[in-house]
Amino acid sequence: MVIGGASLYGGRGTIFGTLMGVLIMVMIRNGLNLLGVSPFWQGTAIGAIIILALLAERLITWKSRRV
Repeated sequence: MVIGGASLYGGRGTIFGTLMGVLIMVMIRNGLNLLGVSPFWQGTAIGAIIILALLAERLITWKSRRV
């Protein structure tokens, strides 16, 4: 998964999911901007959120395949 459910391996994402993912990232970046966070740290925070989302998706997928 990259953003909003769109998979690099094909076929699972939707345009709506991608738009929702972009909207969430823009809202997070705007909130950090309003808080006066440096643009460097804004990018770092967005990257960390994406990595955490990928790890969560992998963990959920791994657990569902074990059952």
